[in-house]
Amino acid sequence: MRSVGWDGNWSISQLFDEPSTRPTYKANFGLTGHNGVDVAMVNGTELGAAEAGVVSGVAYDPQGYGWHVRVRTPDGREWLYAHMTRVDVTEGQWVDQGHYLGPSDNTGWSSGPHVHIGMRPPGANRANGFSGYEDPLPILEALGEVPGQVVPVDQPPEVPDAVKEILGGKLPILAAVAGVAAALWLVFD
Repeated sequence: MRSVGWDGNWSISQLFDEPSTRPTYKANFGLTGHNGVDVAMVNGTELGAAEAGVVSGVAYDPQGYGWHVRVRTPDGREWLYAHMTRVDVTEGQWVDQGHYLGPSDNTGWSSGPHVHIGMRPPGANRANGFSGYEDPLPILEALGEVPGQVVPVDQPPEVPDAVKEILGGKLPILAAVAGVAAALWLVFD
């Protein structure tokens, strides 16, 4: 996903309300499912605000979002950026679109380096099963953000034929796909 909020084109590792994760979110957080979109990226990627607004919250939650920041736009939309190394803005501070918020990481309840992006619309129904959050992708697309490739949890990334030839058919890969670190042996024909 390419964004005004970070450099690079990163893959979406988990969608809003992804069905495979519903039992985990219900058990751990009382949610119907995943309440944001996860974008896999290397730790330390500089994150910026999707929209201008006031920093409405900065906190650390070791069992949930880790280091996270909330930005409320003038029309009342609230953005959440979670699993950061630290937050480099302060509550009450005005930030413009793209303003640096802090670096991405893997803090809190997380199994791989990524940023979790949540969006609560104005007047959100906090009893909607997602703590008031809704799918942020339509808003990000309307803002000119370009969604990246969605990488399914159970499917490794495509490897070009030229790379397969060079590597001789078998390749041990330690990968963090969809935020789940696992050693994978890929066998190519």
